[in-house]
Amino acid sequence: MRAHMVICLSTCTFLPIAIAAASPSSDETTSGDAADLIRRVEENNRHARERRESFDYRLSITKEHLDANGAVERSSHEVRRVSARNRETFSVESAGGKGGGRQRAQFKEVGDFATMLPRYVWTFAGEDTLNAEPCRLVRYHPKPNLPYASREEKIMNNTGGTLWISKTQEQVVRNRAALVHPVSVAWFLATVEHIEFDYVAQRLPNGDWGPASLEYEFRVRIPFGLLRERERREMDEYASAGTRRD
Repeated sequence: MRAHMVICLSTCTFLPIAIAAASPSSDETTSGDAADLIRRVEENNRHARERRESFDYRLSITKEHLDANGAVERSSHEVRRVSARNRETFSVESAGGKGGGRQRAQFKEVGDFATMLPRYVWTFAGEDTLNAEPCRLVRYHPKPNLPYASREEKIMNNTGGTLWISKTQEQVVRNRAALVHPVSVAWFLATVEHIEFDYVAQRLPNGDWGPASLEYEFRVRIPFGLLRERERREMDEYASAGTRRD
């Protein structure tokens, strides 16, 4: 899965500068070694994703529409069983669009590591243990003046974060990131003011690390209004495709 808006649900990618839950070590370094590690992670994650396509899983989605102060105005919840072959999209909905109706814009998944690698500066930032798994921390921030072909790429080009990478398997265990500064997009003359997301993996039945949860919140400024939403997705009950679960 990948983020979204600009989010990288399966391994990553979306979206103030990088957020890190663990303190960086005193010997934090920037070198080609971090990029070399990410190249290996990209290959490992690609193979893990291919293996994961043999599973389906239960997906629970809770979406909250917030007011300008962050209070919940309304919410929805759904649960469904999906195939790991599917790639999710994410949507932003506005009330009171032209004609009084609702308008919605969808954001595709983008930002697999093959796409991300040349766009970011990668930096080792110490070590941490997450879900009993020893991890290396790698921070990333975008290079300046990157080209883009879509609004998703434009947002991705302005996102920074921190990866927790398993030291033994070199797969992503967590990805936490945020928009580094507001981004204007050609949608409702909108400015994306804030996006942050937190992806956490779990150990799958085949031993790989795969999606456990993804939580994100965003704030979009539109003419005469503000859109603010928070969504949490939880993935569990992984089983071989076609296996019925009660």
